[in-house]
Amino acid sequence: MRLDIILWVPDGSTWPVQYIFRTVKGHIRAEINKGWRAFSLDNSLKVGDVCVFESIKGVKVSFIVKIFRAAEDANCFLSPGTGGQVTQRPSSSRASTALGAASKFISENPFFTICITSDHLKCVTAVPRAFVRKHLPKEGSIKKYTEGSAHTVMLQVANRSWPVKLILYPHSDKFSAGWSAFIRDNTLRVGDVCIFELIKRDDVVLKVNIFRCLT
Repeated sequence: MRLDIILWVPDGSTWPVQYIFRTVKGHIRAEINKGWRAFSLDNSLKVGDVCVFESIKGVKVSFIVKIFRAAEDANCFLSPGTGGQVTQRPSSSRASTALGAASKFISENPFFTICITSDHLKCVTAVPRAFVRKHLPKEGSIKKYTEGSAHTVMLQVANRSWPVKLILYPHSDKFSAGWSAFIRDNTLRVGDVCIFELIKRDDVVLKVNIFRCLT
């Protein structure tokens, strides 16, 4: 039996993978097969890293994947006094309605999605590198979005806009100065989903569609 599923990471990037059920010596064995290599390479997974998969209710066979690096303190997975049992993490059910609505979003313009986590409520947040590399101008434009550069982009919600600095680092791209104001002014919370739609390329403008999580 084969099942197509979608893996999300907190910066909104997604990967299609295939879940396969096999019978081995009379026992049913399940494994992620097709698409896993791309996911592991794109997220630089290494031996010792831990991936926590949270099922997204209301969205057809999807998981949010939280990656904990081997270099981080492994104790962050354990609850004191539980004898080493993994503590159940907060359910993502509050975000299910928002993700369900966001998954139906359609546009002729390029866009990327971010499911807001506590990491995004800080002064900087990651932007999918694949989106920046593919859709933001590199040649034939006054502004070239290349590695090592920094640019001010506009985030637009309804009739209001926020200037936010986009910095292209060697191994990641991030919103920095101005991101905190955008988060605050739009009262974004954990579980909200933001779709960033590219509506202007040269002087980059991203129209932000916000889907609120359940309270």
